Amino acid sequence: MSNLTSDEVNKIETDIPGTTTTLDIQRTYVKTAGSDEKKDAVYFAVDPDGFLAPSVDAVRWR
Repeated sequence: MSNLTSDEVNKIETDIPGTTTTLDIQRTYVKTAGSDEKKDAVYFAVDPDGFLAPSVDAVRWR
């Protein structure tokens, strides 16, 4: 696992031409109350202003 400091991210953005953005990967587990069985989960967090951020349109439910 690697964690970069803000200075390291800034250096990478300076050294690499083109568009860059950060990506954070989190690992965890979930389990049902009363059970010892664990289910692994992984989720990705992106910079909301970066190019990996999804485009979300408002949806009106009927």
